[in-house]
Amino acid sequence: MEILKRSKQAFPDLLDLSEYYNGYLDENIYGTDDLSFSNIPSGLQIYSNVAFDVRGIIQLAGNKKYIKNNTDYPVSVTGISVNTDFRKLHFLHGSAGVEEEGMKIGYYLLNYKDGRKRTVPIIYGKNTKTVTADTGDLSLTDADVAWKGYKNNSSDCELIFYKYTVNNPLPDAELNTIDFISELTGAAPFLLAVTVEPVETIYLNFSDGSKPVNTVMPRNQWADKRLVDLSDYYTASLDDDWHNHEGHDLQNVPKGIQVFGDVAFDVRGLIQVAAGNISLRRTGSIYPESIRGIKVEQCCNKLHFLHACGWFTDMDVEIGEYVINYTDVEKEIIPLVYGRNTADWWETPDNDFDENTEVVWKGDNSFCHNLGVKVQLLKFSWSNPHVDRKIASIDINSHLETAGQFLVAVTAE
Repeated sequence: MEILKRSKQAFPDLLDLSEYYNGYLDENIYGTDDLSFSNIPSGLQIYSNVAFDVRGIIQLAGNKKYIKNNTDYPVSVTGISVNTDFRKLHFLHGSAGVEEEGMKIGYYLLNYKDGRKRTVPIIYGKNTKTVTADTGDLSLTDADVAWKGYKNNSSDCELIFYKYTVNNPLPDAELNTIDFISELTGAAPFLLAVTVEPVETIYLNFSDGSKPVNTVMPRNQWADKRLVDLSDYYTASLDDDWHNHEGHDLQNVPKGIQVFGDVAFDVRGLIQVAAGNISLRRTGSIYPESIRGIKVEQCCNKLHFLHACGWFTDMDVEIGEYVINYTDVEKEIIPLVYGRNTADWWETPDNDFDENTEVVWKGDNSFCHNLGVKVQLLKFSWSNPHVDRKIASIDINSHLETAGQFLVAVTAE
């Protein structure tokens, strides 16, 4: 067992608890109980409209002795690094064991750089409750249910944890560290993640960028299999402000079966994969780092990709790849190189596209129109070196650079 590697999408506001964890999500953290958090969605996740970096657990002691690997849990974990000013703190937490309603079972001690300190109490029944959800009323007055599910793969015990949000008690001061401290009661507090909400942000809420917000138009009944069906894989519709900036969309792109650069495409939505932490920090959306298994199921001479990038980076940076999976298990890797076969969807004059890539559509949206800037889509054509082999599927992988690839359509020739 090991702690998941922190994603490059995560930015400092999603605190890195790697050096403070004392438990794995997939281990029996309470010794004698058959209880783990292996079913909790981990990595970068949206819980109750807030993004969290969930990869391990900080478990504190209570008055009941929980032993893991012959080691007692600590009464406190101190010095959790923050080093920023903030508007709110979001704690993803819970407790092991039961206490009386209104009992203070622990607290967060906020240590500011100017020497001041403030205490955030953890009150049983108010902002946390026992992790085992089959013990009556789960609602709390000062916290939201963040996740509810079953331990391991069984259905005999439900688990629950909460999102507890607090306003900055000293909004004029920079927070240095957080201490997490138990009061040694019957409910032992645990912490999964902490997210700092900055003083200024350009998005309203965090969101899951894996599904379209607006409805994607249905596929034309006359579209044949050469126009690869991306319906099950779209992360945004062409009408979505998928960067969460008003007017950032592709509403003006002709929809349906359309010809771009002498190739017919099925144009109805798009697949956006993550950039580095720019995609989360600037949009508040967690995009998938890979989209795998896009069905092709045919032989072809070429694949034509209608695509571009969200955001930009330096010329010749490899921002990701298309993986061509043949039915005989062989693969071909197509690097996506910025300025060569892909580029920012905002028109940029300094690209040096290769002979297989061309700009096939230019238009605008309400935001770019006001700036006098065009948006664009590129057609990139890839010659298949194995024309006699059936292509089973295509994967899109991000390298988490500062430009994130998006794909509008694929056509097999």
